[in-house]
Amino acid sequence: MDIIKNLNKGVGAAATAIIIIGGTPQVVHAVTTNDKLPTIEAKAISKDIEKTIKQQNPLEKIKIKAVKLNNNEPSMAGTYIGNEIKYTKKDGKTYCEFKILASDWMNNIKVQVDNNEVKYELEDIGDTEVLGVKHKGTIIKFQVPKVNPSIKLNMFVVPMKSEVGFRIVEADNNKQSEKISSKKEGNEIKTKETENREVKSNAKEKVFDKLEDGVYTLTFRAYKIENPSEDSMLNNFFDKKIKLEVKNGKKMVTLLNTCFADGLYDFRIESNKVFKESEVSNYGEKNPDTEKYHYKAFKMEIDNLDSDHKGCVLAGPMGGKLSDYGNVSYEKANNYKPVMFTFNKDYKKGWDGFDVDKRILNENSNGNLNKALVEIGIDTNKDGVVSSEELKEAKGVINLSSKKIVDISNLKNLGSNVTELDLTVNRIEDLPKGVFDNLNQLTCLKLTVNKLKTLPEGIFDKLLNLKKIDLERNKLENLPKGIFNKLTKLETLILSTNNIKHLDDDIFINNKNLKFLNISENKIDKIPTSIGELERLNTLSAKNNSISVIPNEVSKLKNLTWLDLASNYIQKVPQSVYDNLKNLKNLELTDNMLIEVPNNILEIFPKVKSFDFRLNNLSQIPDVPKGILKAIYKYPQKTPTELTLKVKDGEITWSENLSSLDIMAWQRTIHTILGEKMAENIDEYKKHLNNKKPLELLIKEGYEPREIIKIQKKNKNGQFETIFENIKEMTLSENIDSIKSFKDSQMKAGDEYRILKELRATFYGDDKYIFTNVANAKVEEDNKDTIKPSNKRHSRHRNKNHKRETIEDNIVKSSEDVKDDKDNKKDNNSDSKNINIKENDNNNDQNNNKKDNNPKDSSDNKKDIEYKINNIDNNANEKQNSKNKTNVEYKNDKTKELKQETKELKQENKDPKIGKEEQNQDKVSGIQKTVTTQNVKNTFENKKETAIKERKLPQTGMPFGRELFALIGSTISGLGVILMRKNKGK
Repeated sequence: MDIIKNLNKGVGAAATAIIIIGGTPQVVHAVTTNDKLPTIEAKAISKDIEKTIKQQNPLEKIKIKAVKLNNNEPSMAGTYIGNEIKYTKKDGKTYCEFKILASDWMNNIKVQVDNNEVKYELEDIGDTEVLGVKHKGTIIKFQVPKVNPSIKLNMFVVPMKSEVGFRIVEADNNKQSEKISSKKEGNEIKTKETENREVKSNAKEKVFDKLEDGVYTLTFRAYKIENPSEDSMLNNFFDKKIKLEVKNGKKMVTLLNTCFADGLYDFRIESNKVFKESEVSNYGEKNPDTEKYHYKAFKMEIDNLDSDHKGCVLAGPMGGKLSDYGNVSYEKANNYKPVMFTFNKDYKKGWDGFDVDKRILNENSNGNLNKALVEIGIDTNKDGVVSSEELKEAKGVINLSSKKIVDISNLKNLGSNVTELDLTVNRIEDLPKGVFDNLNQLTCLKLTVNKLKTLPEGIFDKLLNLKKIDLERNKLENLPKGIFNKLTKLETLILSTNNIKHLDDDIFINNKNLKFLNISENKIDKIPTSIGELERLNTLSAKNNSISVIPNEVSKLKNLTWLDLASNYIQKVPQSVYDNLKNLKNLELTDNMLIEVPNNILEIFPKVKSFDFRLNNLSQIPDVPKGILKAIYKYPQKTPTELTLKVKDGEITWSENLSSLDIMAWQRTIHTILGEKMAENIDEYKKHLNNKKPLELLIKEGYEPREIIKIQKKNKNGQFETIFENIKEMTLSENIDSIKSFKDSQMKAGDEYRILKELRATFYGDDKYIFTNVANAKVEEDNKDTIKPSNKRHSRHRNKNHKRETIEDNIVKSSEDVKDDKDNKKDNNSDSKNINIKENDNNNDQNNNKKDNNPKDSSDNKKDIEYKINNIDNNANEKQNSKNKTNVEYKNDKTKELKQETKELKQENKDPKIGKEEQNQDKVSGIQKTVTTQNVKNTFENKKETAIKERKLPQTGMPFGRELFALIGSTISGLGVILMRKNKGK
């Protein structure tokens, strides 16, 4: 105690000190020598110390929530961050910190405080759990200028494969937000703070049982089942008010969902431990900007409102899926997210609407141009009305974005001193003719996110100094001829995300200064040839269109550094593009129908760091040599689907061997970013499936796929028009049919058709495009069908690990299945190429070997020989020709023997020795087999008529009939080609 005694020297009697004795903080008062030492009480001292430390080093905790960048609607990111932020002071500086509960899902985090990017520190906190999924958690800490500043976060979310941004704001349930007016005479809500004792003492009081018939306003609290003291994020999903209707003792409550209306599939609150289906209805009016309802009302009956009730939510952003709708019970929530609801016993009689009603009125009301002009300072005399004279005096940048403006007619009075006009995010449907005519010094015009369907002719003709036009995210379907002809100084043109189907070839004829062109996310059928005039162009984005051909004019763009042609129907890149575009740094060709790319593509484009060739029809893709820092993404390809389209006698049929769902599962459920090896062939993919259905894996990952099938027919203008469309939601309870059909009563010779199989998926409430597969067909002059599989190069070829071809390949090919010379060249050219993607699994191999050992299968060998004869072309080598020549004698049998062979063919599928896998393959290719078998049958039932038809030699010189005559014709054609080559060689 000597230490304590010495503390009083030179210190007045009122002085107090804090010291540490034996590791325990003590409060000590200075005393005189004659005074007795005071008694020290530990508990009292600890409280005093805690209070003192807080005063000297403030530490403030605030409840927070995550909201969207542009409004106060909750962001789904709130699920993955903590609900509390801490502010501390150190060395005179203020810092804040909060938890990120799924840092393993979040990359490239950026933090902005008061719109300035700041540096931050991350501290690992180990394992966390969000919505039943284990994650890695961190604490993020950064400096702030004050408590509760503006905080914005941007990050790349791995499962979404996209950037996400949100704001951190103070939660509504902080102390200052909890104050509500006190209840008086039964008309106003009681104050929870002032009546805290009353609530505790009357916790078991039955308040709601005493209510008379009528309408009431309630409030609620949602809290976590596992931690009742912690609020649930669902507090931010619903309006703060609940509508209660009481009639004859029956109580109906209505809760209003105020965010994620599209992604909230179901919401229920149990009554007597039973989750009855809620009455669901859209609330308010469609938002004019999104054309969607932003709010959804859920109405349900609840018996005892005085007790807490369990609720459950099925929401896409929380991992829910539509396929789980209704699959919930009191004991088992399944994919529903459980939560506890308590109805606050402070209520109000009567109903004056939800809190959000005022917001709805504000969102849906149209803005006024004059009001917007006043807000940006154009009203110079402050009389509240912007005159034409004031508009003429306006200069510089006129920013009228996000003002809900519909009519811009008065902007015709703007003067020539305006250099930039921003009309982004409004509700403009029409541009009045001449509205921009006075803006001859305008350099930038932004019309992004409006509702323009057409552009008046000459609308831009007076904008001679214009350098940039942005028309992204409108509803444009076509553009007037010559719409950009007068804009010779134009450098940037953005037409993305519209409904444009066609661009005239000369649309860019006078825009030689154009450097940036974005026409992506449309329905454009071809790149206009005037693209070749844009010699200064450095960026061309045309992804997600309907382009099937790259014009040679693209090769003239020698300054091009960025070329994005992903998600189109392109089959070939012209050699001139490879030869001339040496400055390319980015090349996007994923999700097309490419058949081949050069083996030396890395040398052709040395500045491109990565190539993505996935979702094409490539059999060979070059590898990256060791030591070169480049990446090539190869798998999966669309090739294994073998999508085939057939047209004949007014009927359109299609089939595939591997479903689109398989390709999606191949691509989306193997996570190379987590170290998993990408499957490079069907065998490896099936091993990944592990005897599960692809849809099972996709649903587990959060995808709910749907397939959109379109049958299109080419019109007189050479453009494809949709004549049939079907949208199919994928469910585990349904089988995915591989064969479909559609009838076209208007079908005639020469008609061209194509099938588009587009796969989309809902991913945690967000709609995503996956890929599109394509196949074409043409009705021949004699009304025979032409088949053009999407991956025809590979559908008939053997894999190097197989001794035989698939059953489909062994079927006798009728004259309807014979392709023209050009198609046969493609088939035989690919014989020598190594095909990575196998067509059969090991079981199929075993079945094939069994069949090979069966003497009854000699007919299969004959059909195999016939198939090879029918595919002789200019690239067949002499060895193969010699083999075919020898086998011709084997084919020269009598008609009686051919009948017997046909009989065996009919029995082939009934042979018990054929494996189950081959039987399944027969089902997949059932249309082609049925057509072929039927044709053989018709040969013998209609001998005379068929023989007459088969005597007619087609102009192509290719095999001209079925059965005996077809065999002879095939042989002669093949031998003729061989002799011709030999004579030329001599």
